[in-house]
Amino acid sequence: MIKVTWLGHSSVKLDYKGFQIIMDPYAPGTVPGLDEISEEAHLVLCSHEHRDHNSRESVRFATGVVNPFEVIELHSYHDDVLGAKRGPNTIHVLVNDEIKIVHLGDIGCQPTSNQIQKMYQADLIFVPVGGHYTAELDVIHQVLKDIDPKVIVPMHFRSDTFGYDVIGQVEPFLNMCNHVLHLNFHSFSYPTDPNTSIVVLKPKYLKSL
Repeated sequence: MIKVTWLGHSSVKLDYKGFQIIMDPYAPGTVPGLDEISEEAHLVLCSHEHRDHNSRESVRFATGVVNPFEVIELHSYHDDVLGAKRGPNTIHVLVNDEIKIVHLGDIGCQPTSNQIQKMYQADLIFVPVGGHYTAELDVIHQVLKDIDPKVIVPMHFRSDTFGYDVIGQVEPFLNMCNHVLHLNFHSFSYPTDPNTSIVVLKPKYLKSL
């Protein structure tokens, strides 16, 4: 079992048998509506070097637990013009004998067939669904169809209280999906209910109104 926590924006925390990973931590003040991250982890992974994704200094590093995953980096782009607009993006795949986890970062393009194969039938996938800075929904849905994951966690979208104004809300994505579980909380444990394919979380660091 693995505990999944959405810190906010594209930042997620994974706790697998005591080994903690934070992916794409945002810097203080970079994402509207979100407070500063205050977390500890054994490993931090960043998809690219924009400040809303690479704030390694926001995480207190822990030691004493061996990384149970093979970490695979798949090099892609933050746009659909080979990085000319927004630069590179790294997809991270965490895999061992029990589980495969994919974090797409700020993907802006269709992955290659070889990359799809490395992500194929992931147990968990974290996917940006707000568009504008990332791939639009038609591309995202094709990527998910190709990968065929078990559980999808949407990220990098806005609501009325958090996120960038120029990106979309989560509802247009959900309208194209089945078996959605809305949690009024920021974390859950995988495996989930077998009928669940989409898990929508609240950001842990949502600012108080």
